[in-house]
Amino acid sequence: MRVVTTRGTVRLLALEPGHPTPIPGEEINALKIIMNSGENIDVYPGLKQGARVRVRNGVFQGAEGVLAKKDDNQMLLVSIDILGRSVGVRILADDVEAR
Repeated sequence: MRVVTTRGTVRLLALEPGHPTPIPGEEINALKIIMNSGENIDVYPGLKQGARVRVRNGVFQGAEGVLAKKDDNQMLLVSIDILGRSVGVRILADDVEAR
């Protein structure tokens, strides 16, 4: 429990709920280098315009669509087909996954 209440901790990484996954020191060092670089990073560099995505969280959870645009603030514009119409929805990058 001390780890979860440590300042700066958001959540534990786990492949299965209740079973924390150890992170190799090399990956932690690489993350520190990236974060200290001051450069803008792309959370999902594999997602390009036109990629099929699925919404993982929020009111559109489970909906699938096409990535229409990525903006500079980790927001995505996803085009979702609903009732024969395409609806554009702005979604946080963390809330979508490649389909």
